[in-house]
Amino acid sequence: MYKKINLEDFRTAFSYARPDSFSYDGLEVLYNYLEDENIELDVVELDCTYTEYKNFEEVRKDFDVESMEELEEKTNVIKIDDESFIIQQY
Repeated sequence: MYKKINLEDFRTAFSYARPDSFSYDGLEVLYNYLEDENIELDVVELDCTYTEYKNFEEVRKDFDVESMEELEEKTNVIKIDDESFIIQQY
């Protein structure tokens, strides 16, 4: 049995299981990115698959990339605003 969830359901699930993983806006962007996929909501799996970064300099601490273009060649990048974004772990 499946239930389609809305954005508030998505945010609520994260607020209980992983409250510090994504920003309010980040959760909206991730929800919109995943909305058309027929997936089971698994907050822990999503938290392990996607990571939010405030800026590119944070990414450089975790990965050996020199530019946003190089990062986009290696993984999915979901922009939140002009500086922050979510990446799919690779």
